[in-house]
Amino acid sequence: MSIIGAKAPLFAEPFMFASNFQPPENWDRSGLPGWTYASEELFALEQDVLFRRHWMLACHISDLPEAGHYIGFDIGTERALILRGKDRVIRAFHNLCRHRGSRVVEGSAGQCKQALTCPFHGWTYNLDGTLKSALQPRSFPPLDPVEWGLKPIEMDIWHGFVFIRFQPGPQPPMSRLLARFDNLVTPHGLADMIRVDGEFVFAEADVNWKSMRDVDNEGYHVPKAHPSLQDLYGKDYVDEPYVDGASLSIGKLNDKPRQFWSVREYRKLVSRLTHLPAPQNDSWIYIGIFPNSVIALYPDSAIFYQEIPTGVKSTRQRGAVYR
Repeated sequence: MSIIGAKAPLFAEPFMFASNFQPPENWDRSGLPGWTYASEELFALEQDVLFRRHWMLACHISDLPEAGHYIGFDIGTERALILRGKDRVIRAFHNLCRHRGSRVVEGSAGQCKQALTCPFHGWTYNLDGTLKSALQPRSFPPLDPVEWGLKPIEMDIWHGFVFIRFQPGPQPPMSRLLARFDNLVTPHGLADMIRVDGEFVFAEADVNWKSMRDVDNEGYHVPKAHPSLQDLYGKDYVDEPYVDGASLSIGKLNDKPRQFWSVREYRKLVSRLTHLPAPQNDSWIYIGIFPNSVIALYPDSAIFYQEIPTGVKSTRQRGAVYR
């Protein structure tokens, strides 16, 4: 693995000199102490400081193609609802009925064409989140539709990816935090992509979420754990350290993959694509977003994946592919 400072050029010469880089001799490479991966107290603090107060990648705008389409997003004790209204606007709300706090919608995705109805007491909400009606309305004083509507959640959209934040935190809006990547990302047309296979991908692991993030943050495991990826990516890349909660990894696709037939065929396919400028048409790009998400770009597609902690020693990995 090669590491270049944050001001290294994105495409000019990094592939030529990256392998010559030597880290400082006094560079502290030690990881977190072992107790941090098993502490209930730290896990509770992480839920509040990290996952409640930092931006979470929830979905892509194409996951909400029609009015009433929604995405459910749970992390820790928080649960969110991302919804497209009849006015085509995408909004984010707490997935909590204002009456008794029941979930308004179940599952990771769905569609309610006209309104959202709480399954517990039947309160109904318009697709802009305002209260439409309460069952047996004479049992209540007059209810203002806005005041008693679903509670909004802070939301921002960056190149089609929808981010939410449950409480105010240290990060600026995502569109500003990731702005330095705009020129790199724009040619890919991320906002115009749609999800492949129509479903999010989930994987469960009985480990602390930081263990999964630690592994993904280094390329040391790739030759043995992902040999086909090594065949596609080659042996060298440029890694930018985290700057304000975001990082960049970038590399040139292997010119002559030898080990896997599927990789050779993919390289042939990519070589026929003409919508990207050189050398982006022959490169892969990873954008890491603190604390738990990655957006990866390829000449023909983009993916995202993230770790959702479900317990001190249990994690759900969530992701999707877009083209």
